[in-house]
Amino acid sequence: MDKNAVGKEIGPFSYVTWGRKIRQFVDATGDHNPLYINQEFAKDSKYGGTIVPPAMANAFFVGTPIWSVVEVCKIDRARALHAEQEYEFLKPIRPLTLLSTYYKIVDVYEKKGLSFAVVEGITKDEDGDIVLKGKIKLIER
Repeated sequence: MDKNAVGKEIGPFSYVTWGRKIRQFVDATGDHNPLYINQEFAKDSKYGGTIVPPAMANAFFVGTPIWSVVEVCKIDRARALHAEQEYEFLKPIRPLTLLSTYYKIVDVYEKKGLSFAVVEGITKDEDGDIVLKGKIKLIER
């Protein structure tokens, strides 16, 4: 793993929260919360409309963008593991929103014969508002 990757910024990575993808997600997970799929119900909620399921953050925050981190940190794909993640939601994410995720590699270190990369990131909506802050840890075993 390349310790020179620390400080490098990667992105933006774009993702649209299409209604079809939300429907596929709730069907796959079985989480049919009406806040995610029922506009009539959700309009009277504290959100004022439907929202994207928070667990969908894995699609736009980790999904495809993580492979760029693997590349920049020179992690062997065959030995890469996604170790942990954490999210802080700052604003509800709405269906049909263009999101942009930006990463910064904040640490690369070794421990007990394993290499670790720590990545922090933000996701902005189409208005430029930060809707999510997150942190990911990858391991090269």
